[in-house]
Amino acid sequence: MRRAVLFDVGGPIDMEFAYEIAVEGAIAAACGMEGIRLDQSAIDEASERAVEAFAPDAHAHMIETLCGDPRTVERVRQRVHAMVANLDVFQLRPGIDDLLRKLRKLDLGLGLIALVGAATYAFHGEVRPGAAAVVGLPAALGAVFGTGLQQRLRGRTLSLGFAALLAGIAIWLLV
Repeated sequence: MRRAVLFDVGGPIDMEFAYEIAVEGAIAAACGMEGIRLDQSAIDEASERAVEAFAPDAHAHMIETLCGDPRTVERVRQRVHAMVANLDVFQLRPGIDDLLRKLRKLDLGLGLIALVGAATYAFHGEVRPGAAAVVGLPAALGAVFGTGLQQRLRGRTLSLGFAALLAGIAIWLLV
């Protein structure tokens, strides 16, 4: 089972922005190799269409929008993949990997990270502390409780429990 934690204030978002620029550049270059000339407005429009369509893979949707022909789409996808597959744009700040290992041993990682994130935003004045407490504390407690359940129960048991919870909420809302 793979587990991932996104922890940072701004860094990964900046890197994601750089990654998006690289992918869009690769799409434009791959389309250009097919004789399809694109300007930034065409790429922006294709991106907006992908968002409006709630596309599960925005880049694939953009390529389909820009290329049209299924054979061209496949060639462009392959070229884009070759160009960006090995981009390593995600970086942790120094010391974060050691901190995450320590937190993992304590089984408190997710909840503690949620609390630290909310506190950091509140400290920088980006979130009112009262609002963070009303929203953040139940979310952090739910994350700690949920992580504990996930580590102790089988996947099928969790799925059935979650389905029962959703059914209970639906009944409560309908009554």
